[in-house]
Amino acid sequence: MVYPEGMNSEINESLLPEKERARQAQIRRLKNVWLQRINQHPETAAAEMAKAIVDKDAEIARLQEAVQKLEPLAVLDSLIPDFFRHSYFLQILAEEVETTKKMPQPSSTLITIDLDFLGGFNNKFGHPAGDELLKVVGAAIHQSIRHGDTPGRIGGDELAIIQRRITTEGAVAAARRIQTAVAKTSQEKFAEYGGAGGQTVSIGICLIQPGYSVDLLRKISDDALYAAKKAGRNRIFIGMYDLNTQFTKTIEVAPTVNGGSK
Repeated sequence: MVYPEGMNSEINESLLPEKERARQAQIRRLKNVWLQRINQHPETAAAEMAKAIVDKDAEIARLQEAVQKLEPLAVLDSLIPDFFRHSYFLQILAEEVETTKKMPQPSSTLITIDLDFLGGFNNKFGHPAGDELLKVVGAAIHQSIRHGDTPGRIGGDELAIIQRRITTEGAVAAARRIQTAVAKTSQEKFAEYGGAGGQTVSIGICLIQPGYSVDLLRKISDDALYAAKKAGRNRIFIGMYDLNTQFTKTIEVAPTVNGGSK
């Protein structure tokens, strides 16, 4: 750097804030101490410096390890740790939307799941019990889906799954497995709360098509989910959207005798 004539390149410490002047003074003292050690005991000073470097490297490694452990916590849901947080799940969904544009044929689906009558359960047994039920349901869903599927919590009691390399029929079969797993697991773990049939869930399915945005996908799957709840809950509906008419058509998967979808 070129300085105007008569100006010294050295920092004028009198112009610095008090804390910075104190820091500069401490640096000078430490520098002088090390210079004295090097002059008087060069071998000892070299060993001490080497140890300081090793200690610093070890500290950096410990910090890096701590960061690696904390990173998953930033993307996983605090209540259902097998599920991604809402914001991170939407990022993954956006990436899937972009991937679908490059595929010759759509092969991914978005499944939206909502626990039936959770509000009534919370009112009767309390929110802590409701949170425990959500954990149990989340674990049951996670165990019933494939390894490559992506689960996320997108609302209080609303969960979602991104499934890749799957047909609509395959997504329906997965939704049925989810209903069965949730009912069975919740019945086993929450028998004291009543409800002989176990917890039920309503499910909406949407095939991820080229031209769909994340917002549109969520609307279609939400429309299908709403139709499932309106039809009496414990149902599976498929949502189909016409880009020309901008209308969502919902179709129910054939119900079983006991009211759930086959």
